[in-house]
Amino acid sequence: MLLVNIPMAAINTGLNSFLEGLSGSSAVLLGLVVGGMMAIDMGGPFNKAAYIFGTGTLAATVSTGGSVVMAAVMAGGMVPPLAVFVATLLFKDKFTEEERNSGLTNIVMGLSFITEGAIPFGAADPARAIPSFMVGSALAGALVGMAGIKTHGTARRYLRYCTYFKCPSLYHLHLDWRNCKWCVIRSTS
Repeated sequence: MLLVNIPMAAINTGLNSFLEGLSGSSAVLLGLVVGGMMAIDMGGPFNKAAYIFGTGTLAATVSTGGSVVMAAVMAGGMVPPLAVFVATLLFKDKFTEEERNSGLTNIVMGLSFITEGAIPFGAADPARAIPSFMVGSALAGALVGMAGIKTHGTARRYLRYCTYFKCPSLYHLHLDWRNCKWCVIRSTS
């Protein structure tokens, strides 16, 4: 375990230092980087480094209405499973019956910010799937940075409480069905 922990600690420290260096620059560039990091390994060390960096920005941005970085991380992490879901719906002839069925579960995983739902598809065709996941996630993160969308918490909070993104042109709907009507109204005001 010591042989793994020491190099991984160095890698995570290096990634965090790199992201800290980008913090003072463009929100679009930082969103592009953290969004892409969420799809490089879908749950691995790059994904976790981006997530930890994003959650670290939450405390510092409470007084300013939320974190653009965490919103970019969340958007980037949602893209791979949602892309798998859309692909299995639109291109049914390209997937087996089993892949189509598992593609349907990816809508729930994507909306719940569980990137790992796309791993079987990335592992089946890594040369095409992983780069496309990375480009889509990076683009989503950059768009979040460009729009200045902020979030007040991590994904788990959205599954429990009704909060909203600071962007009146986008709707936020989550899985707390009792408060969905309030969420849509609140997010557009």
